[in-house]
Amino acid sequence: RDLPGVPLKPIDVDILVGMWMTTCQSEVASRLGLTQGRVRHRFFGAVKTLEKKAQEDPAFMRYHRVFS
Repeated sequence: RDLPGVPLKPIDVDILVGMWMTTCQSEVASRLGLTQGRVRHRFFGAVKTLEKKAQEDPAFMRYHRVFS
């Protein structure tokens, strides 16, 4: 419910959720039809975006903590 306030693309949200559920880049890549490198790149970019949002609004700190 809170993540629409963060400028993330739907694929980035899918990657974040997939990594949270599986903790496996190759599994997420397989499920989404991406390469493992692409998942890793987008995951770290999404975490950085969450970090910036958390600095602006402390309510998002919990999301940054979960994914970092």
